[in-house]
Amino acid sequence: MFTDARSHHHWSDRPVSDDDLHGLYKLVKWGLTSGNLQPVHIVFVRSEEGRRMLFRALEGMGSNLEQVRAAPVTATVGQDVRFYDEAPRQFPRTNFKPMFEADAAFAESIAFRSSSLTGAYLMLVARNVAAKRR
Repeated sequence: MFTDARSHHHWSDRPVSDDDLHGLYKLVKWGLTSGNLQPVHIVFVRSEEGRRMLFRALEGMGSNLEQVRAAPVTATVGQDVRFYDEAPRQFPRTNFKPMFEADAAFAESIAFRSSSLTGAYLMLVARNVAAKRR
């Protein structure tokens, strides 16, 4: 998983289904984050309109644009800085919500860190699932 990990420049012709993407998320959501909370927002871009918007946002990024253009689907990873609104449901054992409400900068740093981790988990899981299909 790590020793053969390189940036992909070519993609298979196999379509990526909604079931494939749901399956990835079902695995990724178990990755460790701060307090097991989920501030990540993953948007899978496949539609022509979505791809046009994504390409406009990526202009000027050099070679990455061509890699994204060639991919059948692209995952964008973002964060919800008010992720703690879901804390009582996601981690009912401990009420984290007041701690995050009291310190917006702290909440934003946790949202960024945990979302970044989840994005990394997504790449690892996708790579591992794809390797098993070869």
